[in-house]
Amino acid sequence: MKSILKTLPLILLLVLVAGCETRVFHPCAAGPACRTCHGTGSYRCTSCMGRGQDRCTQCNGMGRSDCNACFGRGTRQMSQFNPNTNMIEYRNQQCTGCGGAGKGACWACNGSGMKACGSCGGDGMISCGTYTIEDR
Repeated sequence: MKSILKTLPLILLLVLVAGCETRVFHPCAAGPACRTCHGTGSYRCTSCMGRGQDRCTQCNGMGRSDCNACFGRGTRQMSQFNPNTNMIEYRNQQCTGCGGAGKGACWACNGSGMKACGSCGGDGMISCGTYTIEDR
């Protein structure tokens, strides 16, 4: 118990100090001399070429992916106990998740085939500048 009481002030001090720093963005100060943004303060995202969207990797941009219920087969195997034969019988039924098509709207892009770019957050532009850690 005494060891806990001795370390408690240290723990409180660490919690207080950890909450006193913040990440601050400083816009590009180079102006027209900046080779990245040429003084505009932002530049076109090279990942999405400024479109703000990338092709969905889950469906490869098609907007449709395999049904999660039948794994793209269009049918599901159902089992039922038959009391007359005292056995379990298996039969294939049309999948109710996709209506037998085997595919449905992609869950990752909601069927659009595109997702917001992860590099620019969907803006198409990236801010030019630096981040610093500063005390509050």
